Amino acid sequence: MSIDVFLSIAEISGIFIAFGALISAFGNSSQIEKLHLQGLVGAGLVVLIAALIPVGLSYFSIPEHFIMKWSSAGFLLVIWIVIIGTQDRELAPVGIEHLKSHLFFAGILIVLEFVIQISLLVTIFGALESYWESLFVLALLLNLLQAAIFLSHMILVKSASDT
Repeated sequence: MSIDVFLSIAEISGIFIAFGALISAFGNSSQIEKLHLQGLVGAGLVVLIAALIPVGLSYFSIPEHFIMKWSSAGFLLVIWIVIIGTQDRELAPVGIEHLKSHLFFAGILIVLEFVIQISLLVTIFGALESYWESLFVLALLLNLLQAAIFLSHMILVKSASDT
């Protein structure tokens, strides 16, 4: 198992979370910026926690295939906790309108989320065992990509509103 890869991915996600904290610390944010910030920090936290699950489990005498199955299940659980837990009723109408006007952005996020969750479900249900670690790393990296998309879109929206 590639513990160093998981730790490196966790470190990178920590940087995304730090960017989110920095952005939120400076200036007033519009509702759209708050939505992007939620997405950025949420995706970063998901990756941070998920990348550390197999690292923590590796210190016990657990066979690697169980580590990957339980890590994938934990990853999927964390995704859904963040999705459900970050629902803000005040921001929901703004978010829906924003997504309607940015369908490409929304489409990319939905496709990425679909691939992430399918990758994890393949491992949880025991298919393609020789690819479990690769699928897990793929899901981590695609989740980081989601955080990067939220960050870049937040910057683009902010720069467009400043002009």
